[in-house]
This record gives sequence, structure tokens and C-alpha cells, in this order.
Amino acid sequence: MSTIVPAIYRARTAILLLMAAAFSLDLTVNARSLLAAFKAIGYDAPPVWLGVLAAAGPGMYFVSCLTLGHLSDRLGRRNSAVSGLALAALALLGHYFATQVWHLVACAALFGGAMSLFWPTTEAWFSDLAADSPRGLDRALGNFNVAWSGGMVVGALLGGFVWQALHAGSFLVLMGLLLLMALGLCLVPQPRRTEPAAHLHQHNGVRVDPAVTARYLLSARLVVFLSWFMTGVNLTILPKLASVIDMPESQTGLAVGAYYLTVVVFFWIARTSGRWQYRIWPIALPVPLALLGMGGLVLAQSVGPFMLACFIAGAATALSANTALYYALHGREQDLAHSTAIHESVVGIGGVAGGIASGLFAEVLTARLGLEPSLRAAFAMVAGVALLIGAAQLVAWRVMGKRI
Repeated sequence: MSTIVPAIYRARTAILLLMAAAFSLDLTVNARSLLAAFKAIGYDAPPVWLGVLAAAGPGMYFVSCLTLGHLSDRLGRRNSAVSGLALAALALLGHYFATQVWHLVACAALFGGAMSLFWPTTEAWFSDLAADSPRGLDRALGNFNVAWSGGMVVGALLGGFVWQALHAGSFLVLMGLLLLMALGLCLVPQPRRTEPAAHLHQHNGVRVDPAVTARYLLSARLVVFLSWFMTGVNLTILPKLASVIDMPESQTGLAVGAYYLTVVVFFWIARTSGRWQYRIWPIALPVPLALLGMGGLVLAQSVGPFMLACFIAGAATALSANTALYYALHGREQDLAHSTAIHESVVGIGGVAGGIASGLFAEVLTARLGLEPSLRAAFAMVAGVALLIGAAQLVAWRVMGKRI
């Protein structure tokens, strides 16, 4: 193989292939979530079942990350990532044949488990390919973040349009894309980390105490939970609310796409600079941004206000995701996939909690307030969670500061 495609072993080509795989999988993640919700709504699924459907994937993802996310540290990055893509493709085939809501829930759970083999592995793989300095880690993770968030934007934008054109056949298109990416990953090399130990605990040329990194990491993980809690709520409530107010599926995709467009723009800006790290504002600002974005979703009546509110909420996700993943990897020389698996578990917990809590919340209130007010009240519920997260950040910051 080396004589046929010698350039494939260059780090730049490897990074491009990994970026393509990350882009494709998160395109599939967002498109699949919307398509599954549209198919379930076609079966007249109530809000509580939509919540279960939205939470099934993140729920299995959370459990699987804790048990399987570290496997690539032992079995190799390529084997783990390719297996994850193949299982995700199988789950999409199940979505195509599903005839009841619980079928969709089971397939969503399989899809979530498959992602636990891919995401912690890929994040660690990008770190393996980083240069021998923290700036190289910034750049490598920036490439990764741009790739997956770009995929989420395209997936959200295409999900509604593809459903209107192909309906259940959309799942087969996504399945083919993942199988193609699995073949592409077979060409990506698996280099060993060469980062000198002297660089591990430095940031912008200054040594950073590992206890300081742990302090920032905990605060960042709290707002990562909040960000993906919001995501779970949006994927549960927004498609149903859009159908209630007669907003087309294509416009629903535009609103969800705006959420991730912010993430892409921010990651693109942040990828060449380390100024975002070891600062307080990137881990504090997501809370007020979440309050503002969710307040906008409570009041929005048309696609434009929905997109603006989602854009603001996406800024909270961008800030928290950029910092939390950096702190999870900075200063580590071994067990990289284990650390990223914990990060992804927090993401999964947030998605599960958001999906289930918003579905139950709207279901309980529907008998008293009616369907539309109850759906909008679920967005207001996120504001309360944001305030609790902000308080937890403040307490954790002060307690850990006394140990440094």
C-alpha cells in the first residue's frame, strides 16, 4: 500500500481523513436525530416518547463511553474507529426498517453505542498527530472541532430537506456515507505520540500546575453538561413545536443548523490561538448565553427568531466544548482515550438528561396548559438548570482554589 499511496502516511493527509470522518459522522448524528423525530411524529408519538427517542442515543453513548471508550488505548485507534462507523451504519439500516417508535428507540441506542467507539478514539487520535507543543494541540483539536461542528451544521440543514424528498430512504443515504468513511479510515496511520515531557504542562511557554488544569477542567465540564442538556432539549422539543405551529421541516433544520453554525465559526477562529485557554470568561460566559438563547426560544414564533435564539445558545456550546476538550488532553501523555471518554460521557449525560427531562416536563404540563405552552415551558426549564450550573461552578472554583 505504501508504494501506491505513499502520501497517505503524511500527518497532514491523516488529519484530513480524520476530519472527513468526524464531519461525516456528526452530519449523520444531526440528520439522524431529525429524521428519527420526523418519523416518530408520523406515528403520532407524544412528547414523552420523543424525549425517550432523543435520550436513547446519548444514554447508550454515556454508558458505552465509560465501558468501551478507552479500548483504543489498547486495541489501536483504527480498529476502534472503523468498528464504530460500521455499527453506526447498521443502526441506520434499522432506522430504515423501523415501523414503531420503540424500534426507533432501540436503533438510536445502538447508534449511541457505536459512537462511543469512534469519538473518544478520534479525539485521542488527533492528539497523537499533534505537534510537540501545546500550540500543536490547540491546532489539532481546532481541526477536530471545526470538522465535527461543521458536520452538525450540514446535517441539521440537510435533514429536513432530505426527509421531504426521500422520507425513510434518507437513512440509507447516511448509511452509505458512513461505510465510505470506514473504508477511508483504513488508510490513516497510527503514529505514536512524540511530544517531549517538557512540553506537557506548559501553556504559552509558562508551566501550569496540574491542579490548576483540574480546576479549569471541572468548571468547563459543568458547562459542557449544560450545553448538551440544551441540545437534548432542542432535539426533543423543537421538531414537535415546529409541527404544532406549522413550520416546515426544512425550516426546522435551518433553526437547528443555526445552533451549530455558531460552533463552527468560533472553532475556526479559536483553532490558531491559545488565548482561549486558562481564562475565566470562556467557562463563565456560557451560563448567561444559555439563559438568553433559551429565553428566545420561549418567545420565537417564526424561523428567523428561532435561528437567532439557536445561534446564541450555540455560542455557549462553542465556548464550553473548546475549553473542556483542551483541558481533558493538556498535560497527558498516556491514556488519552480514557480521558476523552470521560469528556464524552459528560456530553452523553447532558443529552440524556435534556431529552428525558424536557419530554416529561412537557407531557406533565400539557394537560394543564395545552401542548404549545407546555413545549415552550420546556425551554424555560433550561434556564433554571443554567442557574444551578452557574452556582455549582462558583462553589467548585472556590473549593478547588483552596487546594492550589
